[in-house]
Amino acid sequence: MDKVSVIIPIYNREKYIRKCLDSVLNQTYNNIEVICVDDKSTDDSLKICRDYQRKDERVKVLALEKNGGVSNARNTGIKNASGEWIAFVDSDDTIEREMLSEMIEAAEKTGVDVVLSDLDMFSGGKTRDMKISIESERIYKKAEIHDTILPRFTYDGSDNLGLFAFSTKLYRKSIIVDNNISFDTEIAYEEDKLFVIEVLANCNSLYYIPKAYYKYDTSSGGLYSAFNEKAWTWYVNSYYKFKKLIDDYQIKDANVRYLADSFIYNITWFLYRTQRIDNAKHRRELQRTVILDEKVQEICSQIIEIVESFDKRMAKAILSKNRWKANKMIDFVYSGKKDRLLKLLRR
Repeated sequence: MDKVSVIIPIYNREKYIRKCLDSVLNQTYNNIEVICVDDKSTDDSLKICRDYQRKDERVKVLALEKNGGVSNARNTGIKNASGEWIAFVDSDDTIEREMLSEMIEAAEKTGVDVVLSDLDMFSGGKTRDMKISIESERIYKKAEIHDTILPRFTYDGSDNLGLFAFSTKLYRKSIIVDNNISFDTEIAYEEDKLFVIEVLANCNSLYYIPKAYYKYDTSSGGLYSAFNEKAWTWYVNSYYKFKKLIDDYQIKDANVRYLADSFIYNITWFLYRTQRIDNAKHRRELQRTVILDEKVQEICSQIIEIVESFDKRMAKAILSKNRWKANKMIDFVYSGKKDRLLKLLRR
C-alpha cells in the first residue's frame, strides 16, 4: 500500500482541529502520515496537535517559528511529506472515512496522477453538494485535461467549485516535486486554484469519483479571514499569475472576461470595505495608494473594453485617478443604490 501524506495547515483553530484530526485519523485507509503544520498559533492549537502526536505515531507536528501564511504552511508540509501521495485538509474541515481508501484504490487501479472528487459546502446550517459537471469514473488523458478541464478554471459556477478546490484531490507527489510546483506565498487569494492549475497542466492523467468526500465548513471564516489591508495586492498578483498560466500552458478557451470581471469586483469591493477603517487619514491614504497604483491602472486599462455596465463605470472611475470620483461610483454600486435605480428603470 502506498503511503498518503495528509497535510493540515493550522492557525488558531483550537475549536475545530480535534474534529478535523479525528476524521483523518479514523480513515479506513491506515497507511497515512498526518502532517500538522502550525503557523505560529496563539491559542491551544499546537498543544492539541502535540497531544494527538503522543497518542498516534502517524501524526507529525511541525511548529513554524513565525507566522508565514497558509501557503507557506502547505509548502512546508509538502517538503516534509514522505508519502507517494499527497492530500490536503484544512483544519476547520472534515473528510469522510472512506475518502482515502477509495481514492487510493482508484489511483492504483487506473495509474493516474490525480484523483478528483466532490465536496459538500456547509453554510448557515445548510449543505450544498458541489457536484462537478464532467463525466465520472473514467480516465482523462493529458490532451483532454488541457482542452476540456483547464479552461473551466476561468469560468464561474457552482459546478466548478469542487474542480477548483485543492482539497478534493489526491495528488501523486512526484508530479508536484518534479515540476517544482508550490503554493504562491505572495498571495492569499485563489492561490489554491493556481496550484491546481499547475498540477493538472503537468500531470498525465486524471480520474473523477463523483462522491462528496470533503466537508467544507464556511462558518468558521477560514484560516486568515478578516479585512486585510494588503488584500488588494493579492488580487493584482493573482490576475497577472492567471494570465501568465493561460499563456504558459496555452489554454486556448480561457474566459478572459471572467478574469476581468473578477478583478474589478475584488479591487472595488476592497475599496468599498475600506470604509470600516476608523482613521480617516489612513483610509484616504490607502484608497489613494490602490487607485494610483501602476499595476491597478494597467489592469483597468487592459480590461476596460472587456467588462460591461457598472463594472466598466467603476474601471473608468479608477482610471480617472480621482479618489473622490472612484469612491462615489463604488459606493453607488455596492451600497444598493444601483439596484434601486435599476428597479425604478424597469417600471
